[in-house]
Amino acid sequence: MVRVEDIRSVAPELSSEASDTIQFFITMATARLDQPVWGKYWDMGVTFLAAHLITMRNRRSASGQVTDQKVGDLQVQYSDMTMGGKMDLTYKQTTYGLEYLQLRSLVVVTPIVI
Repeated sequence: MVRVEDIRSVAPELSSEASDTIQFFITMATARLDQPVWGKYWDMGVTFLAAHLITMRNRRSASGQVTDQKVGDLQVQYSDMTMGGKMDLTYKQTTYGLEYLQLRSLVVVTPIVI
């Protein structure tokens, strides 16, 4: 079972988040991962996914990979993350999302032949 303290251990910059907020995102991440399928990686998957979701929420409207930056008169430009249906690109925006993707690649789903 993933606890609020687990998220704070993995993502110390989220330690100022309210426990209720972190628990909400743990619940969201838990609903997205099938425990029997993820097996021994489930706790880690939930932890990194929850940390990723909180980090993305904290970025608010900023989404996509930075494609351009300007210091004078501050300008930042983000790539369009909806192009091509590449949903995994959103996970590549945080270190926690990258960890989640790495764990997901270890989960092997064996097809059942009937």
